[in-house]
Amino acid sequence: MPNGGAPDSLKHLCRGKVAPPTLVAHLSILVAARVPLIVAGGADRAIREQIADAFASATLLPEGVSDYEIADGERFAWLADPAGVGCTIEGAGAAPRSPRSMRLRARGLIEALEPTVARSLLRSLVRGYQLITTAAAPDLASLLQALRSTPYRIPEDDLLGLGAILFVEAVGGSREKGEAPGGRVATAYLVHAPEAAGSVRRPPTLLAAWNGRSCDWDDFAWAAVPELAARTGLTHEAYAALLDEREGLLDEAEG
Repeated sequence: MPNGGAPDSLKHLCRGKVAPPTLVAHLSILVAARVPLIVAGGADRAIREQIADAFASATLLPEGVSDYEIADGERFAWLADPAGVGCTIEGAGAAPRSPRSMRLRARGLIEALEPTVARSLLRSLVRGYQLITTAAAPDLASLLQALRSTPYRIPEDDLLGLGAILFVEAVGGSREKGEAPGGRVATAYLVHAPEAAGSVRRPPTLLAAWNGRSCDWDDFAWAAVPELAARTGLTHEAYAALLDEREGLLDEAEG
C-alpha cells in the first residue's frame, strides 16, 4: 500500500461494508509480507474473486517479482524438488524459479482446479511461495476437512501453511427486483505454521467476526498483534505504527 493513500481496491471493500478497515489494514500488511491469502465462503464466486483481486492489486510487488496464474493443467515447471512435496506431474521442476521471484494466483481452488493441481499448488507453499486464491467452502472446519480428505489429502503440517483465510457470506440482493447479492466477511483467521520441527501446533487465530446483533464486526486481532508482527518480520512497535497508519487511511475512505 503506497504511503500516500489507500488503494481504491481496498477503499471499495471498506465503503461497501465488505470488511472493516482494521481487518483490511491487517491483511494488507500480511499480504505485503508474503503471507498466503485464501478467500472462501458461501458468497458468489465472483465476489470472492473481487476481494482476492483487491488485496493483490493493492500490494506493490518488488522489482523482478511477478504474478503467475495457476490454471487447470498446470505443469509446475517452476517448482524446485517437486518430488519432495509429492508432485508427480510430468514436467514439474523442469525450470525451477525462486519463491521470491513470483507470487502464485489461482481462481477456484476447489471448484475449478483438478485435485492433483490443487494439491501440488498448496503443498508448494512449504517451499516459501506465496499464494492468493479463492475456494468454495462455508467455514474453516469444512475447508480444512475437504483439503485433508480424498482426493486432496493435504498433509496436516502443510495445512498449517495456508496463511490468512477469509470466509465471505452473501448479503442483500432481491430476486424480485433483479438485484444481485453482495458479500461480507463473516470470519477471518490466521493459520499458524509450526515455528520449528516438533513444535506444538497452535489453533488458528480468529482475527474478526461479523456480529449480527450489533450489525458490526468484532475485532479480535488486537490481542494478536505480537504474533502478527512476528509473522511479518516487524517489531511489535513497527507493526502497530504501520497498522495505525493504514487503518487511518481506510477509516477516511470509509467515511
